[in-house]
Amino acid sequence: MQQVVDLKKLNRFIRMLSLIKVPMLGLCRPRVLELNENQARVLLPFEFLTKNHVGSMYFGVLAMGSELSVALRLLDRIQREKVPVSFIFKDYSCEFLKRAEEPVIFATDEVKAIDSLIDQALSSPDRFNGTFQGYALGQKSGEKLMAYKVTISMKRFDRKEKSRHRSL
Repeated sequence: MQQVVDLKKLNRFIRMLSLIKVPMLGLCRPRVLELNENQARVLLPFEFLTKNHVGSMYFGVLAMGSELSVALRLLDRIQREKVPVSFIFKDYSCEFLKRAEEPVIFATDEVKAIDSLIDQALSSPDRFNGTFQGYALGQKSGEKLMAYKVTISMKRFDRKEKSRHRSL
C-alpha cells in the first residue's frame, strides 16, 4: 500500500527539527519537492547564506542537501508513523561535476532500499548501515552537478530510554 506524503506537513516537520536539532540546516531553508515510493527530491535555494565567496554553493550546503535527500524517507516515517529509530550519517563521498551556481535539487532513486533498511532496524536491536546513491541537478539548467553516496546508520531505540537517546 502506497502512503500519500503530505509535503506541507513534512516541510514543517523538517523546519521544526532544524530549529531544535540541526540549526545549520534550517539556515539553508530546504524544501521537499517530492517523496514517493521510488524517489526523494529536495531543493536548496541559491542565496546569500548558501553561496561562497566565488559565487557557487558551499560544500557544506551541498553535503546537507545530499544527506537530507537520503534521510527524507526516515524523517517522513518518524513524523507520520512515530518510528523509534535514531540515525547518524556514517560516511559520505561525492564527485563534483560542475559548479553549483543556481538552486540545487538533490535526489535519490533508492527510497525502497531506504524503507527496507528502516524496517530492518525496527525488527532488531542491532545497528544497521546502508549506503545510498543520489545526484544533484541545477533547478534551472537541469544539468547534473554532482553525484554522491551517503551511508546512514540506524538503530531502533526504546522510547522509555529517553535519557540515553536525545536524538531522533
